[in-house]
Amino acid sequence: MPVQNTNLSEKTPLIYPADSPGGSLPVHDENDQDAFDASNALLADGVVSKTVDLDSLPDVTENWTFINRLFYIAYFPFSIWFIMVNEALERFSFYGLRVLLPNYLANTPQFHLDQDKALSIISIFSSAAYITPILGSFLADMLIGKYWTITLLSLIYCLGGVVTAVTAIPSILDKVGIAGIILGLALIALGTGGIKSSVSSFAADQFAPRKGDRVSKMSLLTSFFTIFYLSVNIGSTASVIITPIVRNYFSYWAAFMIPAVLLFVGTLVFAVGKFNYQHVKPGGFILWKAFRCFVSAIINLNSEQYKNLSKWNFLGHAEHVYGPEFIDDLRAALRVIMYLPPILFFFSLSDLSSAIWIYQANLMNRSFFGSKQLSSDQLAFLNPVIIIIMAPTLDRVVYPIVNKFIRVTPLRKMYVGFVFTALAMTMSGILEIFVELHPQRVHVLFQIPQYFIMCLGELLIAISSMDFAYQEAPTSMKSMMQATFLAYISFGDLNNLLMINIMSPIPIFQAEKTQFADAYRMFVFAFEMCLGLVYFFLTTFRYKYKKERDAEKKEALKDAIMEADASKSIQAVEVE
Repeated sequence: MPVQNTNLSEKTPLIYPADSPGGSLPVHDENDQDAFDASNALLADGVVSKTVDLDSLPDVTENWTFINRLFYIAYFPFSIWFIMVNEALERFSFYGLRVLLPNYLANTPQFHLDQDKALSIISIFSSAAYITPILGSFLADMLIGKYWTITLLSLIYCLGGVVTAVTAIPSILDKVGIAGIILGLALIALGTGGIKSSVSSFAADQFAPRKGDRVSKMSLLTSFFTIFYLSVNIGSTASVIITPIVRNYFSYWAAFMIPAVLLFVGTLVFAVGKFNYQHVKPGGFILWKAFRCFVSAIINLNSEQYKNLSKWNFLGHAEHVYGPEFIDDLRAALRVIMYLPPILFFFSLSDLSSAIWIYQANLMNRSFFGSKQLSSDQLAFLNPVIIIIMAPTLDRVVYPIVNKFIRVTPLRKMYVGFVFTALAMTMSGILEIFVELHPQRVHVLFQIPQYFIMCLGELLIAISSMDFAYQEAPTSMKSMMQATFLAYISFGDLNNLLMINIMSPIPIFQAEKTQFADAYRMFVFAFEMCLGLVYFFLTTFRYKYKKERDAEKKEALKDAIMEADASKSIQAVEVE
């Protein structure tokens, strides 16, 4: 994901999404002067009291020296470090667990699972982890606030990690079978998903002006999220390297216990910071308000009050309850959401590849330096590493160069991202054919190109689509955009579950009946991605961005004013 501007004295637009697959960095579009900045975002979310005059406080970066800029993290609010440590350890825990799941589920005799059933369980787990943030948002925005939501659901998350580790002990595994891992994954999905929607915004809360502050630290938000999401990627990179090593030298239960223990440490660190945090009272759940608006529109569809209103103007039937401004904002958000369904195919392939490429590596030559063997799941560390390297490279090198020849926009990035993602899955299918023809002879390093292309697809689709939605949707609907993206990730995993169960009974996709069956499956998923690209292109290639539409409206208004002035001048001359 593009790295944000680190010029601390410059006020830049900020968009900070929730966690995304593979880790992510914050989004910054230097060309979008209309994007909401950090202070506006916080005002819209109710973080900063509207009575606080942000302009009355001098910016903390004013009159900074080179040394100040070099050690800018020293000026972050102290409470931020509790949140950052917790998030890094939580990501270590999640990815450390997830990288072990494909082989653990498929290769543990007590489970009696083949690869298809193992993939189905992983898909259900991932889908649940990205749909439960809606529950977390409800708790944080309507009931108990962000601090208690993160703390309580983190404890459930810890419990899930402990259950997963303890039930992997051979003597216990023999007794509980697959029930232990299912219970553990259910608790983990509830915990990790429930806190996703609160951590980033709670961190942003800490930069809001407090009573007695002499300077505003709002301009540091951009730089903070760069550090914040960088630490997330570092945590996930470390986990996918370390946990397979622990598994190899000890056992699965030991490898699962390390993430569980570190998660508990992270939760404890976060909880200890309670009295240092700036707490914001729950301000309302936008999805609940939107739902009630829909219900109100249905109830009033045949109301006498709206007898002259077209039924196609559905939301207009709730305007008397929610006001024209909210109705217009909701319409604008829904228009943006309607363009984005094809991105669920990207999330589908992104999550699927993290498992099936591990199974592919099981059949490949993984030897290094003679007799040393690389685990089939250790190559997964490439994903966050490539993200860390390529995010700033794209943002600071590739995009500016390309922009000199053709305008770089979020939609154009997404078109290319769809192509790259389909290409990565096609490449893996071709590689699978060679692997099946020459088992244990094709070296695992041949997987690197498909990992690289898939990561480029992630940077171009996942991040650009968020950028597009956040720019085009009204400020009041930003949290709805976040919920939409989490839902699309969940739907992508459900698509995997559906496709796997559709293909499993068909002979051409059964490895015991057809050679290259796994390769054919990969080609089907790549084709599905191509269909998504066609739909997306046909619906968006003539799209006008909000900035362009606003410019046209201003120009039209300007022309109207000039015509009115000219008309008045003519009338004045005629009178004379």
